[in-house]
Amino acid sequence: MTDMCDEPEAEERCEALATEAVGLVSGLDSQTLAEPYQTLASLRLSQQRPEEAHPLVRKALGVVNDAEEGAGPSADARAAIAKLCMEVGESDDAVELLQALRVEDEDSLEIWYLLGCAALQADELDVAAEEVAAALAYAAADRCTDPQKGEWRVQLLELQGDVAQAQQEGGGAS
Repeated sequence: MTDMCDEPEAEERCEALATEAVGLVSGLDSQTLAEPYQTLASLRLSQQRPEEAHPLVRKALGVVNDAEEGAGPSADARAAIAKLCMEVGESDDAVELLQALRVEDEDSLEIWYLLGCAALQADELDVAAEEVAAALAYAAADRCTDPQKGEWRVQLLELQGDVAQAQQEGGGAS
């Protein structure tokens, strides 16, 4: 939708296509495609309709959780679903999904950052603090090859401050 958002009837076309995609996959006995649910959920959130996005996010998450190892959505799709989980208040599910992604790719500063954000949102402050500290240590290491590590480091430091503040305010611990 963002590439053609200025085109006439772009939102209507996106809505029709996303709804059609969900209709096509929702009738399948075996749910293996999370992307239609993810796309329509994202559209609903951009339309300020979170109550309609929530069940779509849950459906996408169900596809991820039910997928056999190596057969589920791509890492990028799962990261997008984790972001949607945070947007609809399912931060515990986002933490679980992002922890699995971090295990798969411990070199992704973005995944580490998202995991820290999700853990903070879920009030899992110890997890957030540990993950952010580990991400910062990795970003400072020579083995970190992320071309945007300087930008990620700034965001991680800000997140570390947010976590520390939440801990001082007596937030929960896990």
